[in-house]
This record gives sequence, C-alpha cells and structure tokens, in this order.
Amino acid sequence: MNLSKPVIAVTLFLFLGLIAALLVVVFIMSDSEPTPTPIPEPTPEPASTLIPESTPLPTPGPTPTRASISDATDAEGDAILNEPVWRGNADAVRALIAAGADVNGRNSDGNPVIYEAVWRGDAEIVQILVDAGANPNALDADDSPILIEAAWRAHADVVRVLIKAGADPLAADPDGNTAVSEAAWRGHTEILEILTSGAE
Repeated sequence: MNLSKPVIAVTLFLFLGLIAALLVVVFIMSDSEPTPTPIPEPTPEPASTLIPESTPLPTPGPTPTRASISDATDAEGDAILNEPVWRGNADAVRALIAAGADVNGRNSDGNPVIYEAVWRGDAEIVQILVDAGANPNALDADDSPILIEAAWRAHADVVRVLIKAGADPLAADPDGNTAVSEAAWRGHTEILEILTSGAE
C-alpha cells in the first residue's frame, strides 16, 4: 500500500491533535477541585441493643486511699517504705510518706522501717522519717531501742537526729544495755558526748 506524503502528514497531524486534546482534558480535570462525598448521617441503634434502664451499670474499682497505702506491703511482706529506706532513696521515701505510708511500719523480720536507715547510718532518711512521725524510741525485732544500734555502729549523725527527736539514751534492751553503756563500752567518745549533751 502506497500512501502519499500529504495523507501521512494529515494523518499524523490529526493524531497529534487528538493527543493534545486528551492532554488538555486531563490537565483540566486534575486541576479542578474534587467534589466532596457527602458523609451519611449515623443511624440510631435499634432499641433492642440499648441497655435497659433497669440494668445497673458496672461500678469502677476502689480508688486507692491514704488508709490503703498506709497498710501496703511489698512482695516480701515488708512495709511499703522498707525498700526505699533500705536503698536510701529519699525521694521515694518522701513520695510514699506524702501518699500516706506508715512511717512506723515494720518489715517481715519485725524491725521498724526506721531501723534500716539507722543500721545503714543514713541520717537524711532518719530525719525524714522522724519529721513524718516515726518513733525515735522504736524497738527492733529483738526489743532493743534503735538508738542502741546507732550508738553501737558509731553513726554520730543518726544518734544526733534521734536524740533531737526525743530518743531516750537510757532506754534499755532486754539485757539491760543502753545507748550510753554501749557507746562507753566501745569507746565511742563522740557518741557519748551527743548522748549526754542532748544533741545540742
């Protein structure tokens, strides 16, 4: 088949014109704003799926109270304050006290919470506890005053805090030992001065 050059030229011109027209249509369509699809209104649930008025609604669980935190214990059965006191975590101790934790609680061995701070010589924690109402004359699991433990270990700052808080330097353990006699026997001169001067 032999086509003449003018026929080919016209055909090619028409073909290119058609492509140009399609491009213009596509360009115009893509530049125009899409028509928003209307959102259907929600249909009300059938009456059979609504909760009848006579059905009681579930009540939420109990809200933790100061009373519940004051009696709280950890997995070991220790008062909730015991672990942060033992670790010397003053911020956690303050937070638990603010939440109502019992500053006179005891651990599973029978020692008061303050005993852990006394034993470790942590005067800051002892101060926090006595300021919050911990008993400076508390007895350990062996019925020995905690002041004797502080004197025996020569924790001068702890002895000072306890004496200022009202600890009795002559309170005796079951064997008749006192903080004064313990400090004298061990030769803790600084402790003796604190015990006999009233921690002035």
